[in-house]
Amino acid sequence: MKPILGLGIGKIFKTLLLGLSLCGLALASGAQAAEGSAGGLVSVEVWQEGVFETVGELQREAEPRTAAGTVSTYERIRLLRSTLSLEARKGATFGCRERVKAGVARPDGPMHGVEMRVLHPPMRTPDGRVQTVSTAAIDWFFEGGVARDDVMYTLSEDFEVLPGRWTLQLLLDGQVLASREFTLR
Repeated sequence: MKPILGLGIGKIFKTLLLGLSLCGLALASGAQAAEGSAGGLVSVEVWQEGVFETVGELQREAEPRTAAGTVSTYERIRLLRSTLSLEARKGATFGCRERVKAGVARPDGPMHGVEMRVLHPPMRTPDGRVQTVSTAAIDWFFEGGVARDDVMYTLSEDFEVLPGRWTLQLLLDGQVLASREFTLR
């Protein structure tokens, strides 16, 4: 299962598809674009971005570094529309999918130190806090030198439905490797 951020940052970022996954801009058409690398260890390429839907069961877990206080994991996700602009409405899931390539030979299995981060409009949480950043730790799982990741955010709570600029980022050891700015209207 993949994460989402929010009460849904499933490790769909909501899981920022942290949950958090906190996703230059590639073309809204979904064209591939090289994003960044971490000292030759990995390179990241965004291959899809826009509005998505989750498929299958969502599972939520506590994540205090998100505005909603949780991240969700999902079985699968499907692109509905390639865009960087969408309506701010409850239930909307948006973000990007990345292909991560190892720059050096590495064994199959997990890589730690990865984080999804979402920069969002000021959000007042049910406990009265105001947050502009939500983050969630994730692991990449390499197979044959390649890992796939989703940085998604789902507006699952009324207090999350905010118009404005939302920036989803993917970080490794604090270095931004991929970033997408979405406009919610």
